[in-house]
Amino acid sequence: MSQNLLYRGALLIVLAEFFLVLSGMIVKQITGELPTEVIVFARNLFALVLLFPWLLRVGFSAVTTQCFGLHLFRAVVGVTAMMCLYYSWGHLPLAEAALLKQTAPFFIPLFAMWWLGERISKTVICSILIGFVGVLLVLNPGHESL
Repeated sequence: MSQNLLYRGALLIVLAEFFLVLSGMIVKQITGELPTEVIVFARNLFALVLLFPWLLRVGFSAVTTQCFGLHLFRAVVGVTAMMCLYYSWGHLPLAEAALLKQTAPFFIPLFAMWWLGERISKTVICSILIGFVGVLLVLNPGHESL
């Protein structure tokens, strides 16, 4: 049973990445015709249309919250991140945009230190620096400009 769940999890990760790449390709194709704001709006409207039948079935009480301010903050950060991602997909070569998206784990310990007051070990600091150097080498192998 545990092995089956592991395979299911791996399959879901692969499917998620596939659809992420697919959406990147679609965004890349339509960026010349539509501004980023319209693309983000359409994507979120599509997600709402997909969620609407569930909301009708379980009722709107399923999404009530006591922490409205935090949910609003999360929504603003999420939409801003989506705007940045879609802008990068539309205006950078897709390989570079995908590489920059994959740098997100480098920032998590820094945000945890700043926001949660967690300590970062020297090993993690070295790993982050090595990761950023690797990204810099991949994005700019010729060293002409940064």
